[in-house]
Amino acid sequence: MRKTRFVGVFQRCPSECAARCRGHGFCYYVELGRGPDGRRRQVTKAGYASAADAAAARAKVVDTYRAGRWPAHPSMTVGEWLQRWFAAKITAGALRPTTARCYRQQLNDYLIPRLGSVRLSRLRATDITTLYAAIVAERTKAIESADRLQERENAEAVAAGRTPRRIDRPRSFGRTSVARLHGTLHAALNAAVRAGEIPTNPARYAEAPRRTRAKVRPWSPQEYGAFLDYLQDTHDPMAALFRVAGHTGLRRGELCGLRWEDVDTQRRVLVVRRQILDIGAGLTVGKPKTRSGEDRIVDLDRGTARILHLLRLRQRRDQLAAGTQDSGYVFTGPDGRPWHPATVSHRFRRLATQAGLRRCRFHDLRHLSASLQLAAGVDIAIVSKRLGHSTYTITADTYCHLLPGVGRAAAEAAARMVPRRKHPNAA
Repeated sequence: MRKTRFVGVFQRCPSECAARCRGHGFCYYVELGRGPDGRRRQVTKAGYASAADAAAARAKVVDTYRAGRWPAHPSMTVGEWLQRWFAAKITAGALRPTTARCYRQQLNDYLIPRLGSVRLSRLRATDITTLYAAIVAERTKAIESADRLQERENAEAVAAGRTPRRIDRPRSFGRTSVARLHGTLHAALNAAVRAGEIPTNPARYAEAPRRTRAKVRPWSPQEYGAFLDYLQDTHDPMAALFRVAGHTGLRRGELCGLRWEDVDTQRRVLVVRRQILDIGAGLTVGKPKTRSGEDRIVDLDRGTARILHLLRLRQRRDQLAAGTQDSGYVFTGPDGRPWHPATVSHRFRRLATQAGLRRCRFHDLRHLSASLQLAAGVDIAIVSKRLGHSTYTITADTYCHLLPGVGRAAAEAAARMVPRRKHPNAA
C-alpha cells in the first residue's frame, strides 16, 4: 500500500508501481476503538477512484461514530437480530401466547428466509417494500394455481362420476396480512435503533398498506332471538355459552376459560380473569387479550344469570351421577373438561345453518352484544370496559355503525334539543 496526504487513506499499489499510479484504486482505514464485546473495531473499504473520495467516505464514518450512530455490531445480519429480539421478548415474558405464535410464524416463514442474510446496517426501505410485493405476488400466483387445479379436478370427477378431491388452497395474503407483518418488522427494527445497532428504522419509510378495521355485519336482534329459540328447542349443550356470548360480548377464549369461582349468579356478575388459547402445539391458559380486559367485571341480566344458575345445578347433578370430579370450568363437555375454542366455533356455524340463519362467525356475537348495548343507549365508555377494549376509539370505530336506526335516533334526539316557536313545516 502507498500512503497519501490524507490521514487513513492509502492506494493499493505494489512496490513496483510508478510514483503516480493510475491503475489501482484507493481505500480508507479507521480505528473505532473496542466494541461492546471488547474486540477492536476496524473499518476498511476500498474501490475509490481518488484519494479525496476515500477521505470523504472516511470522514462520514468518523462523523457517524462520533455522533453515536455507528452500529454496535456492523456485521450483524437481519436474521441474527430478529432471533435475538424475539428471544429477548420471550425471556422477558413480554408476549402473550398468541402474539408469540404469530411472531414466530412471521419470522420463520417470511422475514428470516427473505431478509435474514442482509446486514442489519445495510437494510433499506426499498428492500422491505420489495419483500412485501414479492410475498403478495407469490401468494396470489399460488392461489390461482390451486384454483386451476381444483377446476380441473372437478371436471375430471364429474366425467368419472365420483366426488371431487379437495385441493389445498393457500390463504390469501392481502392488506391486513402485510400490515401485520410490517408491524412486527417495524417493532423489531425500533428495538434495534434503541440498542444502537442502526441509526434509523428503515421500515418507517417502506411502502406498506395501513391496516384497516374490517366492517362487520353481525346478526340483527331478530336473527339472534331466532337462534336462541332454536337452541332452546334442541337443548344443545352449548346453549348457555352462546347465550352468555351474545349478552356479554366475552371473547371465545374468555368464555372457555371462565370458572365458577368467578361467577356470582346472585349478584348477577362475573369477572374475566383468563382465557384458553390454541397456540398450535396445544391449549394453554393465559391472561385476557388486553391489559384493560384483565380482571374486568361484567354485569349479567336476570335471564342470563338464571341460565348460569341452572347450568351449575345440572352440572353438579351430572357429576354426581357419573362420579366425575368437578373441573371448576363453567362451560364443559361431557367429560367435564372445558370446550376447545375451535369446537365452539365449528358448533356455532353448524347450529346457525341448521336454524336456517345466514352465515355468521362466532366472534360476531361479540359485535352483536356491543351494538345492542349502544343501541340501548349505554354509554360508550361502559361498553368499552365491558368488552375489555384498550381504548374507546376501538369501540366507536368498530361498532357504532352496526345497528340501523341508531344514527337516526341520534339525529332526532339532537333536533329535539333546538327550541322553536313555530312548527318547522309551518308556512
